[in-house]
Amino acid sequence: MQQAAYRIVLFLLCFIATTSSSSADEGIINAVSFRPIPSATTIVVRPWDNSDENMNTVRLIEAQLRDLGYKISPQAKFTLSFESKSSLGKWSSSSRNTSVELKAESSSSEGKDAEVRLNLFSSSKGGVLNPSTTPGENILSKVSLEITLDQKNGPRLWQGEAIAGVHQTDTVSVARRLTPVLLDHFGKTVARKTVNIP
Repeated sequence: MQQAAYRIVLFLLCFIATTSSSSADEGIINAVSFRPIPSATTIVVRPWDNSDENMNTVRLIEAQLRDLGYKISPQAKFTLSFESKSSLGKWSSSSRNTSVELKAESSSSEGKDAEVRLNLFSSSKGGVLNPSTTPGENILSKVSLEITLDQKNGPRLWQGEAIAGVHQTDTVSVARRLTPVLLDHFGKTVARKTVNIP
């Protein structure tokens, strides 16, 4: 249930972060450390999607983990999983975002699904999810990279996500640039930290 609640909060923060982002050079980091990561831990890196782009990201993650002092092995007892996602966001100063439905599932075998429904009103002056600035419509692509570290047949140790709002279509490149930024906070807990994307 703890992990499910975290994912709900993290998902909501994605909306807030991307509506306020104005440059592909900045991102938002959210992460939670559930348990300390043992030093010199041996890790296997596995993407949730075996696309060519993600397999290239695997090598980037493995290289940085080695730089951080971790070992890489396919027989490791700790699994680092990751997923990169992109979506096209759109808001208009004259539109109204009236509700958002969020659903999260705990990865624990004893956990239960958690579901939250939020009503977020916008006024003539704008709201959290559709701020009013100047008349017209803005298109904002959201790119996110989520990484988790789990012990085989055991608990989750760490979970984090890096989010960037971009006004361009090269989302794959942005996702790769988010990788070292997120791993700089590996094993740590941070909330809505603004970072520069190299």
